[in-house]
Amino acid sequence: MGAASNYLDTTFGSPLDAIFMTTDNIRRDMETSRRNTQGEVMDLERQKLNFTAQAAASTREAKYAKQAGNIKTIGDALTGASDIYKAWIQR
Repeated sequence: MGAASNYLDTTFGSPLDAIFMTTDNIRRDMETSRRNTQGEVMDLERQKLNFTAQAAASTREAKYAKQAGNIKTIGDALTGASDIYKAWIQR
């Protein structure tokens, strides 16, 4: 197998040609690896933005739920006070 399995044709050309072909293959592999890494970095950046947005949405949702609970508590207290007042008036 050896070099022939790496798209290196050893049946013609000089040893210098073989070195150049090998160097070219290494350069192409390096560029491919760099592009793949850049794509992965971009994907992770997008994922980070999505998680940050989801966290902000969850925080807002919790804040609104707390406000709704406070409003309901105040409403219940006013209803109770009104019922007590009505009962006291009817005595």
